[in-house]
Amino acid sequence: MYLFVLAETSALPPAALDFTYWFTATGESVAIPYSEPQHQQTRRDLGDRLRALQHKARPTRTQPDRVCERCPYGDRCWS
Repeated sequence: MYLFVLAETSALPPAALDFTYWFTATGESVAIPYSEPQHQQTRRDLGDRLRALQHKARPTRTQPDRVCERCPYGDRCWS
């Protein structure tokens, strides 16, 4: 996801990007390259997930006049 967002928000092409994990204990690193095909696949995957979420039915309240008391998201999810 990081590389997808970077490619979408910068002038850098996907092939110019890679993700590097640095292991401080050993001083070693592992670079994971990125490519245009990966970028396009990520775009398709994200689009598919977004469409699935948009078509999914939202849950209904069991008691419409009450705000959830136990859930930390209760004041946001029913607005």
